[in-house]
Amino acid sequence: LGALQTGDRLEPGAKDQRVLLCDGAGLVLARLSKRASADWRPRLPQVETITIVALLRRRLEDGDPAYREHCRSNTWEVPLVEIRTRG
Repeated sequence: LGALQTGDRLEPGAKDQRVLLCDGAGLVLARLSKRASADWRPRLPQVETITIVALLRRRLEDGDPAYREHCRSNTWEVPLVEIRTRG
């Protein structure tokens, strides 16, 4: 994620019931939540482009304390993307 820049394009993917955001080589860079995946999975065939518009830095203390024990690092990047679809 550290090598990504605004304007970079990503590709959609899916594994199990989750929607993935991948680079051009197929490397998974992000995974949508269960709720977002349920919403977006049926719409994947209509996706034309996915473009990074910003990279957000999250910190361990930003989130719900109950979630913190599952985090593997103190900071991480989250891509904010624009998804354009047909129709």
